[in-house]
Amino acid sequence: SEVFVKGDLSLLPSTSSTKRLRGKELHERSHKIEENLRSQGATIITTNKPNSLNRFLPMVRRNHTKLYIVDEAIAWMGGVNLFDAAFEKIDIMIRFEEKKIVENLVKQFFMVNQLRSPVDYKLQLTSTENLFVDTGKIGSSIIYTEAMRKIDAAEKHIIFMSQFVPDGPLLQKLVKATKRGVKVDVITSPKKNSLFTTYPTRFTYLYFQYVLSKNPLITLIHHEKSVHAKIILVDGECAMVGSHNYTYSGVIFGTEEMMMETQDKNLVNKIEKFASES
Repeated sequence: SEVFVKGDLSLLPSTSSTKRLRGKELHERSHKIEENLRSQGATIITTNKPNSLNRFLPMVRRNHTKLYIVDEAIAWMGGVNLFDAAFEKIDIMIRFEEKKIVENLVKQFFMVNQLRSPVDYKLQLTSTENLFVDTGKIGSSIIYTEAMRKIDAAEKHIIFMSQFVPDGPLLQKLVKATKRGVKVDVITSPKKNSLFTTYPTRFTYLYFQYVLSKNPLITLIHHEKSVHAKIILVDGECAMVGSHNYTYSGVIFGTEEMMMETQDKNLVNKIEKFASES
């Protein structure tokens, strides 16, 4: 949170005085908000305070989950960050009121820092919902593994939605699925998005374009607005929604993530409608 400015990560000092001033003002405002919350009795827990190395590599072992709970009765999880710029993007949060689901999400909320599980894990919440949790182990992601497993099981149609285009082993699984005749739709941000125009992330985009040129069953859909939702839908029967961007770099860097997998037909239909019409 000390190096992000409106969602942008700057590892090196900006050469633009305007950007530096904007960053300073935003961080000062954030500190004042935090001080005000503390003065009103709020408890603030900072996750993964960086050591000297992490200050230069803040993407390593960061907590990327988005989970909001009110009165231990209603919970939202998905991809939305609660700052102004985030609401300008296409994103999704799923609201849960079922007692068992909310109780488990309340427990997950506090499982940070020393209370984290030493291993990634899966929780079966209901007959149709499973929660997958990445606990920040470098090179490990139960969510990424489960997404690939779902892709392996696909028979007709996969919808992939993320701010990033697919890469790494997951992209290989998508290509393999097309060889079985499975249609793949990739929904992402506009072509002019910085993730696709600046390096090193542009390399991933260019390689995906190369894969696309050789595979007619993969369709790339660029939205007019920036996409921040993270969704995988398989055959209109199963959906995965949460905080994971489905990038292999997130696996390598050991990012803490949370993802809900649902086979509830009504919820899957709503998620598919959101992905198709947003």
